[in-house]
Amino acid sequence: KENGNLRFETMQRIGQPDQFVILEAWQSKDAQAAHAAAAHTREFRDGLTPLLRSAYDERPHTALGVGPVSTPAAKNKGAVFAVTHVDIVPTEKERGVNMTKDMANQSRSDKGNVRFEVLTQNSRPNHMTVIEIWDNQQSIAAHAASAAKKQYRETLSPMSGSLYDERFFRQIN
Repeated sequence: KENGNLRFETMQRIGQPDQFVILEAWQSKDAQAAHAAAAHTREFRDGLTPLLRSAYDERPHTALGVGPVSTPAAKNKGAVFAVTHVDIVPTEKERGVNMTKDMANQSRSDKGNVRFEVLTQNSRPNHMTVIEIWDNQQSIAAHAASAAKKQYRETLSPMSGSLYDERFFRQIN
């Protein structure tokens, strides 16, 4: 309900119920900064401190490829989120970014896709986060097994600086 908030989604990792992700989208850096400085945000983070195994990790991103948000994920209780870290070695950054954006554009029309976004970390432009939302586990499994997604992962692997780190979540708010 804060000024400038476009989306605020909280998720719990499937299979590891003590891990969570918060995805926030803001109209501007100023709106996000106002949220971060708000008393309720500081109280929330202070309340997390005794539960954390490591420091609170916040990674601001900029959109590289974001399609329309036609249906809020919260309306689909069975939705599965995949949050994937994609790290491209600097010499292959442009190629890797273009491949990832192309894969997202193609995947948005796959059966069961609710949303598919590619974001880049503000502090490290060769690091991307891919956010996928699917109707259910069967839809995401079919997508992951598709020839196009397999080809993407095979081509990406030699230019990647880390493992293809795909994690699955369910929305909790």
